[in-house]
Amino acid sequence: MTSPLINYFFTILNMSYTACFVVGAVLLARLLLNWLHAPKIFSYALWAVVLFRLLCPISFESALSPLPSAEVISPQVVEQRVPQIHSGIALIDEPLNAHWQNSYYEGVTQPASQMQHWAGLAAGVWLAGAALLLGQSLLALRRLHRQLRQAKPLPAAGSNVWQLDGLPTAFVLGLWRPRIYLPAGLSDTERQYILLHEQAHLRRGDHLLKLLAFAALLLHWFNPLVWLAFRLGVQDMEMACDEAVLRRLSPKAGPEYSAALLHLANSGKPQAIAPLAFSEGDVKSRIKNALSYRKPALWIILVCLLLVATLLFLLWGNPNKQSFTVEELSENFIKQRIDELQFAIDDRDISRLEQLVQFDDLLEGTLVQIWALEYRLKPADINQVNLIDYLEDEGWIIESDDLGRHLLVILQAKNGPQLLGQLDLLQPTNSLPALESNTRQLLERQELLPPETYPGPHAVVQFPLSDGDTYQMLLSQPARQGADGIWCVERWLQGNGNLYYVYPEADVSAREYYADLQAQCDEGHQPWLLEPLEVAAEYIRQDLAQNSVGLEQLTLLENASLDDFYNLPNN
Repeated sequence: MTSPLINYFFTILNMSYTACFVVGAVLLARLLLNWLHAPKIFSYALWAVVLFRLLCPISFESALSPLPSAEVISPQVVEQRVPQIHSGIALIDEPLNAHWQNSYYEGVTQPASQMQHWAGLAAGVWLAGAALLLGQSLLALRRLHRQLRQAKPLPAAGSNVWQLDGLPTAFVLGLWRPRIYLPAGLSDTERQYILLHEQAHLRRGDHLLKLLAFAALLLHWFNPLVWLAFRLGVQDMEMACDEAVLRRLSPKAGPEYSAALLHLANSGKPQAIAPLAFSEGDVKSRIKNALSYRKPALWIILVCLLLVATLLFLLWGNPNKQSFTVEELSENFIKQRIDELQFAIDDRDISRLEQLVQFDDLLEGTLVQIWALEYRLKPADINQVNLIDYLEDEGWIIESDDLGRHLLVILQAKNGPQLLGQLDLLQPTNSLPALESNTRQLLERQELLPPETYPGPHAVVQFPLSDGDTYQMLLSQPARQGADGIWCVERWLQGNGNLYYVYPEADVSAREYYADLQAQCDEGHQPWLLEPLEVAAEYIRQDLAQNSVGLEQLTLLENASLDDFYNLPNN
């Protein structure tokens, strides 16, 4: 089971990936807005969607969304035998997924816990980085608070305005009761302009928005585009406040306001990073913007409103999850098979695509179907084909294994059918219990089902065979739990660790088969089915053909757990 930390880490990775495209779109839009000489409030508004993408893991789906994917990598990837990504960009997805499909074999080139190990290590590094950045910021904030103990109030300027000698610049500090701190030595005119600017911050709630932006920076500290977005967002925020002040002043106040900013130009920030305080920022750019500020024409405002509203709507929504039909999934399956061949294919033809069976209760709330797919291929040059592996008919070939018959396991999910894989049967069969058992094996390998066929109490029986190893089998009660419930062997482990599933040879489902056996037992027939040791002995004699193994050689562990079964004895 994936740990909560790894789940959260993968959620952050997916959010950060999506935010990269949103930041890129906002940067392009800023260029257009600058070209139009648009008010900075429009550039500032665009950063809202970036902040949303960095902090909120959910959104609505939209067919108009330009984003390639909302979930590049699922947290369940650490539990899969073969990892997969879904970036929405074919040039990335196809080669990487093909490489992993061909190269990763659990327990050989890929140890069973390696993905879990590396994911846990990466999540730990991410958490440590966020903690380090937060710790540095809190230390900076503490030093700043210590310095501000000497500040004195300026009641004439406002109840929340304070002044301190030696402050490098003016800034706002606080969350619930924010204060404006001014450096001493400002003229009355400079103090008036700087106060108007800081008060504009407070009216707009910028001190709260910057705290959210800093939280996004903590979570996505590893993403350089987030640092760029943080810097440019603060720059746009400051310029938008400058323009709000200039709109309240006379048209000739621009130079005087710029002179007030210039007084602070060589000061820098109060601290390296202080999440609840922000200063005057990039003064040089702000002075240039203030000197060139002109009231925009109405048409520019309307165009900017339309542009910003459109971008916010498009970038706010997630792309619709791609949905395929069973026919399209089959075509993709054939295409993948063709890509693995060493010879060129001119044509392909599906001769059969038919649903064989549907399991309603294998996965809770989800239908699982098995489809039979048969197809043939036409090679560009039949002489390049090793006909030992294929059957040939008038230039067309089919795979000799299972006579070209593939059993596809299709999951009918909410967003459409999904191909889980294909069944690998030792012998072709249409037996319902055999198909159900093999489908269960596939679902267990993909961690979609627990490693047990029947929930409830289990029994484990250990027994020796002629090769000298100790084997063990897992017994369960498939129809009813308790003293009057029958037992069955659901799987057994060979001494070397090979796992074998057991299913009844019948024309009905395993559920129906065992329900019928339970009814017979309730009527007094085959009472030995109520004894797990007797059931185990019968299976060893009849199915494993080991008549020499007696009851006295069997070891029964009642009320056993799955760990009791999967932990093999030393052999």
